[in-house]
Amino acid sequence: MMDAVKAGGDRQELHERIRELSMEAGRNVKEKGLDNNLLELIAADPAFGLSLEDLQAAWSRPAMWAARRSRWTSS
Repeated sequence: MMDAVKAGGDRQELHERIRELSMEAGRNVKEKGLDNNLLELIAADPAFGLSLEDLQAAWSRPAMWAARRSRWTSS
């Protein structure tokens, strides 16, 4: 999401779109037996301006997860 915000997107609007797309991806898995296609849904949404390749690269960056780990585990 931060890459999309840096590209000019509104953080709150993008957060809402992620919520909506997450629910759609969840329905695809639970009701249709499909694979989770959240990244594909985000890539297809022009509000984000990101390609599937951009999203996959960001998702696979270890630094993305390591930077957030301390917030999840600190008390």
